[in-house]
Amino acid sequence: MFSSFRGAVRPIAFACLLLTARGAWAHGDITLFDAAGQVGVGLIDVGEGVFEPGERVFEALLSPKLIASFPFDFDSDEPGFDVPDGALPANEPIVLTVKSLTYWDGVGEPLFAPAAGTTFGFDTDPSFATDADGGLHDHALFGLNGAAPDGVYVGEFTAAVAGLEESDPVFMVMLKDALLTKSSLEDFEEALEQYEEGGAEPVIGGKNFAFYEEAVESVEASLVPEPASFVLVTFAFLASCFRRR
Repeated sequence: MFSSFRGAVRPIAFACLLLTARGAWAHGDITLFDAAGQVGVGLIDVGEGVFEPGERVFEALLSPKLIASFPFDFDSDEPGFDVPDGALPANEPIVLTVKSLTYWDGVGEPLFAPAAGTTFGFDTDPSFATDADGGLHDHALFGLNGAAPDGVYVGEFTAAVAGLEESDPVFMVMLKDALLTKSSLEDFEEALEQYEEGGAEPVIGGKNFAFYEEAVESVEASLVPEPASFVLVTFAFLASCFRRR
C-alpha cells in the first residue's frame, strides 16, 4: 500500500491535465481518490477531459429492469465509478453504504421526505475493488425496489476504503417515471441535456420534466460546501495550471 502523500499528488496532476480541456457541459462517472487520508469524491469523464473534485451530487435515470433475475425493480448503471490508477490504495474493496432514501413527487416546490416502502442499493460484489495499480472502472448496477411511485428519489451513500476515512455523503438524484424505459432513455437524456444548456423545457410524452432539474438544483443548494484542505489545494493547483497556459 502506498502512502497518503502519493495518493493525494497523483489525482492533482491528473486534474491539471484534464480540466484544461473541459467543455461547457458534461456528465461523467463518479471518481474516488485519497484526499489527505479521507476518501475524496468527484466527477470524472476522461473522454471529455473533465475532473471535478468535490462534486457529490450525481444524476441518474431509472427504468424497469430487463431481466427478472436483476436485483432491482428499477435500475441503472450510469453513472459508473472511474478511479484513476494510483488514486486509491491497491487491491482494496470499495464499500458503498446507503445512509438514506428520500422522495419528492415533482409537484410544487422540491420537498423531500423519507421514501416509505421503497429501498435503494448497489449491486456490488468482491470484484468491486481497486486493482494492483490502485484504480477501478466499474459500472455497478444500482436502483430501487418496492412500490416506487413516479417522481425524484435521492439516495445518500458513502464510500469507504481500508486505510482511509469514510467519504463525505454522496447523493444520487434519480428520476423514475412510467414514461422512462430502456428504449426511451436516449430521448430523456437528450431532452434534459438540452434543457441544462439553456434549451427548451424537456417535454416528453406530453409531460414536462423540468422539475427533475429543479430537484437536482435543490439538492446541490442544500449542501454546505466546506471542502477539505486537499480540495482547496487541488483548486489552487488547477488555477496555476490555467495561469501557465
